[in-house]
Amino acid sequence: MEKVKQLFTGLSALIIISMTIIGCTQEPAAEPQQVTEPSIEGWKITKTDLNINMIAYDMKFITPSTGYLVGTYGDIYRTTDSTKTWSRLASGTTLTLNSIYFIDKNIGFISGRGMSGCLDADCDKGSVLLRPTDGGDNWSKIL
Repeated sequence: MEKVKQLFTGLSALIIISMTIIGCTQEPAAEPQQVTEPSIEGWKITKTDLNINMIAYDMKFITPSTGYLVGTYGDIYRTTDSTKTWSRLASGTTLTLNSIYFIDKNIGFISGRGMSGCLDADCDKGSVLLRPTDGGDNWSKIL
């Protein structure tokens, strides 16, 4: 019995040493990976600092040059020059705006959500729906 025990102990040590040697072999160094910018055929991708202090939730363009951006604090921004400049529009609410949809260049919808614990008059009235009929210069609010 003692010889069997010694045999298993010896085999166990041999297996552990073999696994250690196999596990410690050095593999050839991997080739450095090149980082490439994403690309879409026919498109030019650019990065622009909007200088807008909000968390944006949605952006829609209704023409190649006119687009809208919505987000926190009821903020709505519009560009009419393909994102070179943005102007802030008065939404009439401070609720977070989540989504934009335009039927045409004048009529659209922006939806937002109510918040608990804030001080704005709209906070406890649930969700908000904003509707422009003039391309975004004036917004009617439905709570």
